[in-house]
Amino acid sequence: MTINKKIILILSEPRTGSNLLCEALNLYSNMRTVNEFFLDIGFYINENHVPDDLPHKNMFKAHERKQLFDFLNVELDNWPELIKQINKNPIGAMNKINEIVPANVIVVIKVHRDHFEKLNLKEIINEPNIEVILLERSNRLHSFVSLLKGRQINKWYGVDTSDIKVVVDPQEFINEQQRSLNWFKELRELLRSKEYLEINYEKDLSNISKESFYSLCDPWFEKIKLPVNKSKYELKFYSKQDKQPIEHSIINYDVIKNTLYKL
Repeated sequence: MTINKKIILILSEPRTGSNLLCEALNLYSNMRTVNEFFLDIGFYINENHVPDDLPHKNMFKAHERKQLFDFLNVELDNWPELIKQINKNPIGAMNKINEIVPANVIVVIKVHRDHFEKLNLKEIINEPNIEVILLERSNRLHSFVSLLKGRQINKWYGVDTSDIKVVVDPQEFINEQQRSLNWFKELRELLRSKEYLEINYEKDLSNISKESFYSLCDPWFEKIKLPVNKSKYELKFYSKQDKQPIEHSIINYDVIKNTLYKL
């Protein structure tokens, strides 16, 4: 990559607290967190529906957005086409974003596993200008159930899903769990020569406070020599969407429990 400033990549899977992590990074005033830079056309955005909270809309000033549209040869405010071109040129688009924000701003981009693999971002994570936060959730069954609920209602945040029930295919969960474990193993191997930050949802985010988050991140920023400024931001605390025990959410919980016990 031909950039002069640092980019932080948050590597995570869906339903692991990545929105909460992005919100917590607002505790540093010079962070510009682009929560969903890589999107799938037809899932979150399409020609007939452009959500108001599209990060590319509200995370950048007008002159910054124009430069990104110009760089990708897209007509101004044609958001679906912009997303398509970002996915075709992901490294170039990240490079451009880092170039157009002010010199003191640190760009943070969240990358889920599917986009990491599909867009072949493996090749850039060890570049000297890339820093990495690895976000993992230990309870993969909770993540999987949350994912099934999101798919069922096609809403991914700001919704109480406590009373939504799903059927979990045991083999599908086992396969997904193994895929997840393999991905994190691969990432740790790829990053073995890099000073990256590991964050665990259950340990570090589920009971987050301003003080605990600073204690987690400040030593890492010092280690990688990244200048950060603390802000007066107050955490809004994204409310947990599912407030019931996991057995309340799984219709075939006895089958799943027996399957997991055998594992």
